[in-house]
Amino acid sequence: MNTSAEAETKDRRPRLPSNIVVAALALLVVTAAFAAWFGISWWRAAADDSAELAQTRDDALRAGQSAIATFNTLDYRKPDEGFDRWEQASTGPAHDEIKKNRKTNKKQLQQAKAITTAKVLEGAVSELEADKGKATVLAAVEVSVRPQGQQASTKQIRLEAEMTRTNDGWKLSGIRQVEVAQPNQQGQQQGQQGQQGQPEGNGN
Repeated sequence: MNTSAEAETKDRRPRLPSNIVVAALALLVVTAAFAAWFGISWWRAAADDSAELAQTRDDALRAGQSAIATFNTLDYRKPDEGFDRWEQASTGPAHDEIKKNRKTNKKQLQQAKAITTAKVLEGAVSELEADKGKATVLAAVEVSVRPQGQQASTKQIRLEAEMTRTNDGWKLSGIRQVEVAQPNQQGQQQGQQGQQGQPEGNGN
């Protein structure tokens, strides 16, 4: 068994951030890379769908999009309602961690005095193991953060959620934010690669 490959696979698994409230408020701006990213992910995932598999995929996608929106929606004035929804939408380690850290997260949210709301702009199931009840959902999310007495700021982030099928339907078992390379960064990288590939001149 290739241990390095196993480690790499484990690193790619969606994880619930240890400080989940801070993670929910730490937003990154996402660019037009969403279109290409979702197009490729959806094509790979849906290329060989049967009718039954397509239904399973749709169920996982709906639950995943709902859970992602839920996990990015909190109101410091009604913290218990938000964390109740988090518990209801989660399972496994994610659910256990939410319950374990609920008191601390509630205190942090109330200290931040912020209201966050989220809307999923686009989503796709990138991986599906129907026989194991596992799925990975990718989503572009618009999140609005409004601190008390201030204007709301809206940004877009990209999230990857690990979903697990339970007796009560699909539940979120892990979530992480995925960075997107900015267009200028991609151009710089391509330029550097091009320069590295050019032979050195002889000066004549």
